[in-house]
Amino acid sequence: MKKYWWSIFLAGLPLASFAQNFNGFAHSTSAGIHNVYTNPALIAGSKYKLHINLFAGNANVYNNYAEWVGPYKLNRLIFGGIPQQYLRSDGRPALQPEYFRENLDGKPKNGTGTAEIRGPGLLVALGPKHSIALTTRARASAQAFGVSENLLSLVRQGFDFATLWNIANVDNKFSINGNIYGEVALTYGATMIEAGPHTLKGGITAKKL
Repeated sequence: MKKYWWSIFLAGLPLASFAQNFNGFAHSTSAGIHNVYTNPALIAGSKYKLHINLFAGNANVYNNYAEWVGPYKLNRLIFGGIPQQYLRSDGRPALQPEYFRENLDGKPKNGTGTAEIRGPGLLVALGPKHSIALTTRARASAQAFGVSENLLSLVRQGFDFATLWNIANVDNKFSINGNIYGEVALTYGATMIEAGPHTLKGGITAKKL
């Protein structure tokens, strides 16, 4: 199982296209409560009198070491639908080293993985110029910096090959960090000035982590 998830991490393709702020959605006039995470002022004058978010989530994995070149789309590892010929006898994906193309340019590699869950949350419009929102969110991330190509190639091949045992691997000055947190937030947004085509909005968010 560890090898399986390492392989997903090394694939380097986004598992969802929303990114940190749900790009392509958060800037929409229909984003409602999700505008809180882009800019608190954007909830002012919301088109919704009431907007309830029960659940929303996204995840991203990217790196500069390897890319997925497998015989099926990477998202099938998460959502299913992998052809039978690429499954092990126990039903798990038969991930092979050749499914990942390495970027071997002699430089240290970096990688990042993030996941975010939003909700439940509530946005209420207080007239045409004022809105408040109560939101909850959980976020997790992990990053690796300066990992050598030699070590990553070893991870890609797996640790089950006896020919690779007891071989010293040098030049491995890298760092790994991660964090996970949850928050409850209260946001207020207001339209302060409307002068012809010009509008000035303001917003503030108070959070408890």
